[in-house]
Amino acid sequence: NKHINNAIIVAKNNGAIGCKVLGAGKSGYLLVVAKNEFKRNIEAKLKKINFNLERINIIDQGLKFKTK
Repeated sequence: NKHINNAIIVAKNNGAIGCKVLGAGKSGYLLVVAKNEFKRNIEAKLKKINFNLERINIIDQGLKFKTK
C-alpha cells in the first residue's frame, strides 16, 4: 500500500541498503537493512510517519529477541 511504499522510499533515501515486507493482512513488518551509521536517522524518519520500531541483530545462532 502507499504507506508501506512511502516508508521504503524514506528508508532508502536515508541510507537503507534494502527493505523487505514481512507478513500480510492488518499487521506485519518492514525489515530495513542499513549500516549502523544510518540507523538512528532512519528510525527517526520512520517514527515520524507512524511506524513502530523493533531492533533486531542478525547473529550466526539465529534470531534472538532482547528482553526488556
